[in-house]
Amino acid sequence: MTKKRTSGILLSVLVLFVAARLLAQAPPDLSGTWIFVAEKSQGVPTVPRIYNTTGAPAASKDLQITQTPAAVRVKIGGVELVYRLEGPEGNISADGRAGFPVGKAAWEGAALVATLTQEVFSPADSNYIKVPIRETYTLSDGLLIVERVRTHLGGKTDTQKLVYTKSAS
Repeated sequence: MTKKRTSGILLSVLVLFVAARLLAQAPPDLSGTWIFVAEKSQGVPTVPRIYNTTGAPAASKDLQITQTPAAVRVKIGGVELVYRLEGPEGNISADGRAGFPVGKAAWEGAALVATLTQEVFSPADSNYIKVPIRETYTLSDGLLIVERVRTHLGGKTDTQKLVYTKSAS
């Protein structure tokens, strides 16, 4: 075998290896309409509440998700949230509403992880305190699992595990 032919074969193998790695790392597509499955969930869907980490009951429990390389948009109960994957942190309200959590999202393997901070007024401190919220979106056996860990004033945390099935339409 000639040196030139060996180099060509090695280059072809390298290109295939790199292409396979890039395809394997592509994030899952979360896009679509997702229907809440109460019997498989721990907690109920909420939308952010201004300056309060408890959230408010969602007018509709279903999610509508659109996804681009730059952001994942989630619409629930008439509220649209934007999880930015590129650029600086930002308010997750698509309308830029004051008091909503601020943060950014990133793909961690096959999971979309949003790391957020929300300002909440603390009467004890007579000031606003920033508290963390972490949301993880994963696909498992055709289900969308949304896990939300919220920290409240005083350091107490709660975790929700919300399960959704994809709408046929």
